[in-house]
Parts: sequence; C-alpha cells; structure tokens
Amino acid sequence: MLVHWVSPSERAIKLNVDGSSRENLRRAGCGNLLRDQDANCITGFVSHIGFAGSVIAVELVVIRHGLGLVWQFGYRKVECESDCMVLLEIIHDNAKDFSEIADIVK
Repeated sequence: MLVHWVSPSERAIKLNVDGSSRENLRRAGCGNLLRDQDANCITGFVSHIGFAGSVIAVELVVIRHGLGLVWQFGYRKVECESDCMVLLEIIHDNAKDFSEIADIVK
C-alpha cells in the first residue's frame, strides 16, 4: 500500500497527528504537524507526555493540542489526519462510550 500526504481542501489547514504508548513501560509520546495546501510547514511539535494510558488517549491528547495550535494561528477550517482508526470512528460516529477518554474530551 502506497501512503502519501494529501493536501487539504481550499482555505483549510492540515493537521497530521500521531501518538505512541508503551503501556507496559508507562511511557507515551506524541507529535503533530500543521501544513497548508502547498505542503508548507506552519508549525509542529513532538513531546513526551508521560503516561496517558492507551494509544487512543494519547492520540486524543495530540489532536486536542493540535486543534489548539490551529486556533492560535487563526485557522478555523481544519482537516485532521490520524492513524488511530478506533478514535476516528469514535469521533465520526459521535459514540457515547467515552469511558476511557472522558477526562480528555471534557
């Protein structure tokens, strides 16, 4: 499978996020990148966030942080990409069972 970056729609910003959790070692890290339609990097970050539980919780933390950056830079139209399919399904389907990530969602 060939994977490549796809630019956001007109007047949107692309937020790419990724998180990683080693639950058995109680370590987690994350990062994100904001790019415009021409793939120009606007900003990004990478961080050790300590223990955040599951990778779903880590991905949600990085999405929340990235959306804060988007807002800080004045963008109001954002397309977010994550490789955490479970979290994307929760967000897309507006799932009610947020037990694992309820504190982050608030």
